[in-house]
Amino acid sequence: MFCAVVLFALSTPPVVTNWKGGETIHYPLVIIEGEAGGDAVTIEGNSFDVVDGRYVGVAELMLGSNTVKITDDAGKETELRLTFKEPKTEYRVRTWFVVAKDEPFLFEDGKGGYATDHVKRSDTMVKLIQSMTAEMMREAGYGRKTFAVELTDGKVDVQTAKYPESGEDLRAKDGNALWYKMYEWLAPQMDGAKIKNCLLAGYTRWDAETKTNGGGAALGGGYLGYFGTSSMFTWPTSPSEIANCFADATVIDTSLGLDDSAYRSTIWGSCSTTIGAVLHEMGHTFGLPHTNDPQGIMSRGFDFTNRWFVMTEPPSGRNKEPFTITPEQRPRWSKAWAAILNVSPWFQSEDATVPNSLGPKAELSEGTVTVASPTGLAVIVAHADGKDDWLWEVAPADSTKLKTLKVSDLRKTVGDGAFTVIALDMFGRRHDLPIPEVSKSV
Repeated sequence: MFCAVVLFALSTPPVVTNWKGGETIHYPLVIIEGEAGGDAVTIEGNSFDVVDGRYVGVAELMLGSNTVKITDDAGKETELRLTFKEPKTEYRVRTWFVVAKDEPFLFEDGKGGYATDHVKRSDTMVKLIQSMTAEMMREAGYGRKTFAVELTDGKVDVQTAKYPESGEDLRAKDGNALWYKMYEWLAPQMDGAKIKNCLLAGYTRWDAETKTNGGGAALGGGYLGYFGTSSMFTWPTSPSEIANCFADATVIDTSLGLDDSAYRSTIWGSCSTTIGAVLHEMGHTFGLPHTNDPQGIMSRGFDFTNRWFVMTEPPSGRNKEPFTITPEQRPRWSKAWAAILNVSPWFQSEDATVPNSLGPKAELSEGTVTVASPTGLAVIVAHADGKDDWLWEVAPADSTKLKTLKVSDLRKTVGDGAFTVIALDMFGRRHDLPIPEVSKSV
């Protein structure tokens, strides 16, 4: 029987399990999963491991129709047809690489020197978190929704700029001060509040003696996600390098570069954590608080970005032996946060005409929360830090304009502390209502 199964696997071409084929998407880098015999498959010239009969890889699409070829060890081939169309939306993420006025456009290379391929690494990083987001939204049941980015000829438009202050002065400031400085600097370029900014700070410098990362931080909110670049040297320079970076168990030399790897002390660990941190902080710009879900991107699930792109997790400071990753171990958008992103204007492929009527409004009276919206309600979330989230949502066709909720019922999930009721309509317009903690008798 075993021999028959092996012969069958080797006699059939690779199977794609996460795509039907003939689909149209609105982002350029796709994650392809499937089943195959042998040890590896080749996707558009790049090799990806087959482990226990499963594989995962990536392919970069051109605008228009694409035929992606997946070939196994025996030369058997499967074709996947996909169409990439630019999204028709003004709600986009803009990517920046910013240096100090007295310093060149470069970043630390982890070897005691500097590198200048920041545009390539930024391009790949943004496409990576964009495609991962699409797959996580699909897993949550909403289809492959993701944020749009600014592209030219298939490449991310990385805006390079010099901030009018010296590198020494910038590195002397803490992360919060730097976030506010950059927020104010970018404010005139917000394009009518339709742009979220992902800013990579090229003036970041790792000091091995003091173990400090001057200019480095990971902060997000409003229209700005801010990130230091002392771990940028661990990022891939092209989609073809993604799997190799997430397989690189080289130990980071902290006398030459920052180790931001969640105690894994390896290139792959740093690559996974720091690229995941970009998505986490951009999640804050999309209005998402932290979550209690350990696999949630808005918790520490972002440490495991690698698990969407490789079949095996290499050895590290946390696991001495490699192990095979299962789909259940991947990070995700937690259920409530995926529901919020589903109606966010930044997650639509086309802009909707927003009516002039008011958005949702939540009010508290005598232990009851009343949520009203003239355009219909889409999502209501009750959220408290460190607690599970309570979620209510409806399909657009079933939209209701009024919903009443007993605070006592919500507290069965969120507890007796302070929490927030978050209400959104079908256009992603939002109202947050804080609910105070239960008063304690003396």
